[in-house]
Amino acid sequence: MSKNRLLEVYELTREFKTRIDGRRTNYIKAVDDVSFELESGESLGITGRSGSGKTTLVRLITGVLPPNYGRILYSGIDMFRCSVEERKRIRRKLGVVYQDPVTSVDPRMQIADIIAEPLVHHLQMKGNNLEKRIGALFDSVELSRLYSLRYPHQLSIGELQRVCIARALALEPELVLFDEATSAIDSINQQKLVDLILALRAKFALSYIYVSHNLALLAVICDSILVMERGRIVERGRLAEVLRNPSHRSTQELVESIPRFPM
Repeated sequence: MSKNRLLEVYELTREFKTRIDGRRTNYIKAVDDVSFELESGESLGITGRSGSGKTTLVRLITGVLPPNYGRILYSGIDMFRCSVEERKRIRRKLGVVYQDPVTSVDPRMQIADIIAEPLVHHLQMKGNNLEKRIGALFDSVELSRLYSLRYPHQLSIGELQRVCIARALALEPELVLFDEATSAIDSINQQKLVDLILALRAKFALSYIYVSHNLALLAVICDSILVMERGRIVERGRLAEVLRNPSHRSTQELVESIPRFPM
């Protein structure tokens, strides 16, 4: 394994059991023999139409779902073949930002407590150290510290997603997954969040995977891309090159669906 290789996914497969006519059992492969690698400092885009397997792949990488087959290695350690303590340690190195910030937070918690939650739970941080860390996280996502005592319903969707990004960065993760993280936000605030993600990448040498159906967005924030269809990777490569010369029909359709995209 390369000493800079952060994530390795080998032959990953996840099946779901369904019933036809309430009698016959059928198995659907939501993720089918997927393999890829991510180097430290790299940004990877994963795209594909609805039902292509993107969301299931994210759930597998984050450990929410176990695979039926295959392996996921973080810094050479197999996430599903290690001790419970080792798995907890791996998960602390992984930050996740989901599509809908409203359902991602507890509406009864104040904003400062939402951001502090992983620090308190995993590191038992408290007192001045906790306050300083929370303040630094507010600053890192360009959110006023005056929002500390507010509740989620008092923030805009864009502001709330910044809270979720701050929470994802709280434990200084080695890898962050963005699962359609800007799709629920209007275009103006979407651009502001994209600028923020790029700034965070530059500041912290952030490694991330960004899942989106929006190729124009991925072209701005990602180095390379995986295109999925029916659970399989059908195209991969440096993003600019894939967009210039898409070889698979699914990629061609995605490129043709947007009138313009940055190169």
